[in-house]
Amino acid sequence: MGFAKDVQIGLPIFNFANFAELARTFAFEGPEVGNSLIVREPAGVVGCITPWNFPLHQAVLKVAAALAAGCTVVLKPPVVTPLTTWALAEVFHEIGLPPGVFNLVNGRGTIVGEGIAAHPGVDMVSFTGSTFAGRRVAEVAMATIKRVALELGGKSANVVLDDADLEKAVPDGLGKCFINSGQTCSALTRLLVPAGGLETSHTVGYFVEPTVFSRVTPEMTIAREEIFGPVLCIIPYLDEEDAVRIANQSEYGLSGGVWSADPDRALRVAKRLRTGQVEINGGAFNPAAPFGGYKQSGIGREAGLFGLEEFLETKAIQR
Repeated sequence: MGFAKDVQIGLPIFNFANFAELARTFAFEGPEVGNSLIVREPAGVVGCITPWNFPLHQAVLKVAAALAAGCTVVLKPPVVTPLTTWALAEVFHEIGLPPGVFNLVNGRGTIVGEGIAAHPGVDMVSFTGSTFAGRRVAEVAMATIKRVALELGGKSANVVLDDADLEKAVPDGLGKCFINSGQTCSALTRLLVPAGGLETSHTVGYFVEPTVFSRVTPEMTIAREEIFGPVLCIIPYLDEEDAVRIANQSEYGLSGGVWSADPDRALRVAKRLRTGQVEINGGAFNPAAPFGGYKQSGIGREAGLFGLEEFLETKAIQR
């Protein structure tokens, strides 16, 4: 209940307020470069396709940013968790948002999602979900050469260096892997250290106990593919250089962590990780910081100033 209140509801509230402030303070006009005035304009009609694991948060990250940028939105929520976005539509209706500014269309991704991506009246598509589905969205969108922002999967490495405080690193690492039942794209699911599937008491529904696999090698499928469940892989490394190599060996690059008693050493390693976010010694998540990935974890950034800029076009006016 606490997690749902703080994350599933708290983060959307924060992001609405943050994007409202950015809309008031962002410099949409300027600077001047020689005889050119640089202006930032709305991308236009934005199609937003969102996932089920953080249904309201992921929708708000896109919708609030797009509206702050001056865009209109067509949102396709996930078929299994649509109710929060229906509530969002009711809120927009109650506050008097003009008709057509926010549009909610329900349906399966293969029909509605691809329809949005292909539609010539949609100027940009912002998608969050699996890398497989994101690749399809990009393929369909390219038929009309529209802008695409993708926030996709991850297989993030948590590097525990040989001087780390294990009493802090281990419990924090487990929490960062199993958060939201492991159904988090940025979960730290590879624990790099020097050197499951149990039955549950639940009788209704489908459950997997938090599971830890040791002696995992970087070449194993379980170390390379996103599971999207409460599963942690422990991978040994030889030295710092080897740890960085293994961490960067993934096709993904969404998040990561570094633990060390030496802050300068931790920062040095963090800068070498090919990933969109890195936390040092359990650093707190910052909802105003840019969120997104390298490689097959996506294109573009969400949240804060960088999330707003994703929905803007840049124009140079010579005079």
